[in-house]
Amino acid sequence: MGQVAIFARVSTADKQDYERQISDLTRIIKINGYKDSEIELFAEKVSGYKKSEDRPEMTKLLNTISANSTYFDCVYVTEVSRLGRNPRTTKEIIEKISDSQVQISIQNPPIKTLNDDGSRNNFAQIMLSIAIEFSDMEAKQTKIRMKSGKLEKITKNGIVPTSNLAYGYKNVDKILTIDEEEAEVVKMIYDMALSGNGSYVIAQKLNQMDIPTRIHKTHKDKGIKMRNTQIKMDASTIVWNDMTVRQILKNPIYVGKGLYQGVTYNTPKIIDEEVQNECKKTISNRSTKTDILYTYLLKNLIYCGVCGTKYIGVYQPNEKGSKIYRCLCNKVRNVCENSNINLSLAESVFYNIFLSTDLTSYIENPNDLKNNLVSDLDNISTEIISFKNDLSIKENEQNRLLELYVGNKGNFPIEKLNQMGDKIKIEIDSIKEKIRIKKKHELEIKQALLNYNENYNSFDVIKNAKDNRTELRNIFRQMISKIIINKVDDTFSLLTYFIKINGIELITPIKIVINNKLARKHLYTKIRTYKYFEIKSIDKEPFFQNHILKNKSAVMNGINFCIEQANFNEENINGLLNYKWIIIDEENHIYLNPELDK
Repeated sequence: MGQVAIFARVSTADKQDYERQISDLTRIIKINGYKDSEIELFAEKVSGYKKSEDRPEMTKLLNTISANSTYFDCVYVTEVSRLGRNPRTTKEIIEKISDSQVQISIQNPPIKTLNDDGSRNNFAQIMLSIAIEFSDMEAKQTKIRMKSGKLEKITKNGIVPTSNLAYGYKNVDKILTIDEEEAEVVKMIYDMALSGNGSYVIAQKLNQMDIPTRIHKTHKDKGIKMRNTQIKMDASTIVWNDMTVRQILKNPIYVGKGLYQGVTYNTPKIIDEEVQNECKKTISNRSTKTDILYTYLLKNLIYCGVCGTKYIGVYQPNEKGSKIYRCLCNKVRNVCENSNINLSLAESVFYNIFLSTDLTSYIENPNDLKNNLVSDLDNISTEIISFKNDLSIKENEQNRLLELYVGNKGNFPIEKLNQMGDKIKIEIDSIKEKIRIKKKHELEIKQALLNYNENYNSFDVIKNAKDNRTELRNIFRQMISKIIINKVDDTFSLLTYFIKINGIELITPIKIVINNKLARKHLYTKIRTYKYFEIKSIDKEPFFQNHILKNKSAVMNGINFCIEQANFNEENINGLLNYKWIIIDEENHIYLNPELDK
């Protein structure tokens, strides 16, 4: 007699072991006259829905049969579902084994795939097809019942839905319970967000306070395996980041509304819903990190008068890159008809109007601006420390990867190691660039504080801030409540600046019409010129609701009439606020902040 094989399988989700299958099949095989030495075992704990090539023991069995079709007399299994759950894959396995004229003996129900003469058992093939489909249906129904039962336990009994609990909660006798220590951290995160701190700054403050993350606590003495790699990281290197903070600020579980399988269930509340809603508004109004490449003077102040969505700044530090404020709706869905506005144009126009009016007399005590500069300096210093920590982590990863590369003995594909190395190098270069730019901003603030003169009046403060965008942004934020942009036609746009004095918004806004096209290089002279004029009075004042212009027709009629009668202010590069715009004589190319291109 030859060899026989036992194939046993249980799913990774099953609590039972495959020892019972092996025991039952061994007893049957011995009754058929085989000895222990003639029995080979193939057993695995893996989902039956995986492909055969993703199942090590099944692959080993099929390779053995493929190499020598006469090696096994028979393959024994307790039931067809042990071969697999996926109908198509399971049929392919049976076909491969049967084509090699190796018998498959299934015990429940009792089926053999070959007749005594080695030919196919057609009746068995039909029975197996039915059994395989029923096995698939049974597995799917079981999953549905399990999910339904689990959902009921979660929604009605407060049973913990997952082992990966939200930060601030713990498992006490399978009941979702507030972790008082972590809950205090959650409340601190919300308090910092309400105070105007962005998610990135919050994360760095938590790290500076040495508050451990969940993984840091649960895996303190263990290594964390990096996904899809053989590299292990020290759990102490897993620190707070902006994404984790944003998830905490948005997760409805903290206001008592857990979500499982699309169904909301009650949870112990840590934060009031009103507080979370306010924090959501705050973080939606700012990017994850503060400005990296360009200091946007009007960031978070501009709205689209067509759809009500915020405008975002886009700065690409290359010759042909975009340098504009544009509607976020256009970026996401490309459906808004409103105009993009040149960065420098929108900022320069207000600066010039600001200086030419008596608005400067309403600015708060110039000395109060010093506090804002000190606060900005503190935040930037925090970010530089954080970037340096990020750099240290990435450099450690690079060193571990190098060790893995040197000690690699064919266990890990060289191509994969090279890809990982390239990725880490790009990340390291990116962090170094961010540190360089942040240090430049830090120097600007220190210079502003060094040159600060307490005897300046408001006009002097604004005029002298022309070349320091960080200081100027603080002034703009103090004076501008919001700016709403509406396209007049393909050439002109209306910018409505709402001014606030001592925190109170003035009833009548400043209305400025700009020529968008002239903000590009002139076709013949290749010199940028800006044309704009302020509308002192108009028959129908713009009426906005949720930032959307409601009386558009009447307003645009008045605007068009003003355009026909207006004397435009026209200024070239030398007369504007433009931040370090220069002309490259030999090519007549224009750069914005060219130091960033070095």
